[in-house]
Amino acid sequence: HTARQLGAGSPDKTSPAEHGTVAAIAEGRRFALELGKGGEEDVASARIFACVHLLDHTERLVERTDDRRRVESVRRHPQLAGEVRELVAALPDLAAGLQAGVIPEKTFALVEESASDLEEDRRQFRRNAIEAGSEGKISGDELDELLDAHRWLRRVAYHCWRIAVYAGAK
Repeated sequence: HTARQLGAGSPDKTSPAEHGTVAAIAEGRRFALELGKGGEEDVASARIFACVHLLDHTERLVERTDDRRRVESVRRHPQLAGEVRELVAALPDLAAGLQAGVIPEKTFALVEESASDLEEDRRQFRRNAIEAGSEGKISGDELDELLDAHRWLRRVAYHCWRIAVYAGAK
């Protein structure tokens, strides 16, 4: 879903709620919490903890990428194209790894790097955007939209990285 939303084609017009993703996540979380009631410690409880967090980040990722206004905003700004390409390139392998039960280290590294780069660059990105606004290269509304799009993309990358972490990639 996330790759389709951010990728080169048209964004998915079907919301995750409509194709059952949100319900499946909620059911998975409920099941993991039921397992946790057994009082098992150590490895089992750590796995349940990881499962619940993985589902939480997945739900947040789905909700964020279902925000069509922000998806279109991110796709509209050429300043974000490199970061979008970097993240989208890793998503098919992340999804395949989740289905296989193992996130390849290379995929983990790509997702981690995408999240890290966006986080580390946030202050400089903000300075550059504000400078462009103050020089009249972009309007105040465009500045607000650009900063919001960058924040949104940072959060999407962060959720992808945390999903990989909780899936046991690292």
